[in-house]
Amino acid sequence: MMKPLLEQLKKRRLALGLKQKEMLLRIGVSRQQYQHLESKGNPRLNTLELIVKGLKSDRRAM
Repeated sequence: MMKPLLEQLKKRRLALGLKQKEMLLRIGVSRQQYQHLESKGNPRLNTLELIVKGLKSDRRAM
């Protein structure tokens, strides 16, 4: 169940035109941590909440 959710989050990131680097800056995690999340999953709930917030924020505000 976690894999489809993480795939949807990645698709959303790509749809917003965000690179991994931009995303990790939005949510405040390391590059390695974010790459691990997208490739292997198993994020903590608070990390998942940060990702969702990062995907909802307005790109123009950056």
